[in-house]
Amino acid sequence: MSRQHGRKHLSRLRSSRYLAKLRLQAYAAVAGRFSARA
Repeated sequence: MSRQHGRKHLSRLRSSRYLAKLRLQAYAAVAGRFSARA
């Protein structure tokens, strides 16, 4: 049970890291679009 919980926590941490990277890419794309438009 403890091992399963640890695995779940690891996967959640990895997914949060992946979401952070996606958010950063989206923010960079939006910033680039705005700078290109201005």
